[in-house]
Amino acid sequence: MELVIKHGDVHDPLYQECLELRYEVLRKPLGLEITDEEREADMDAVHVIAYVDGQVAGTVALCRERLRQMAVLERFQGRGIGAQLVRYLEAIAKERGQHALGLDARCSAIPFYEKLGYHCCSDMYEKIGILHRNMIKALYYGA
Repeated sequence: MELVIKHGDVHDPLYQECLELRYEVLRKPLGLEITDEEREADMDAVHVIAYVDGQVAGTVALCRERLRQMAVLERFQGRGIGAQLVRYLEAIAKERGQHALGLDARCSAIPFYEKLGYHCCSDMYEKIGILHRNMIKALYYGA
């Protein structure tokens, strides 16, 4: 398995691939579309995409100090691709001098993020019809 991870902004051709993957994994199963509000938030984000043997496999975005829109196609899940995407994104955040990263995790994804060092920092709440919790991870200790 050859894993290649790249990043860019909304003007990069990979952004369209990120959007298509996010729709397939995160919105289509819920009968939802990607909203104008989400596209607006994307304008300031770094978009990260993973390819496995040349095929789009996963994506995640960094918007200010938040990890957003994490999605890995089901056929690629369980291979460590999601963890590699998060680590890649964390490296970008560290290069930018960020001291922590936050995210809104679907409750079903909390164990995944806990393995990567994130911890819950809110009660459960509903978002797009799914229970979520806020999570955070310190990127620099003693800073």
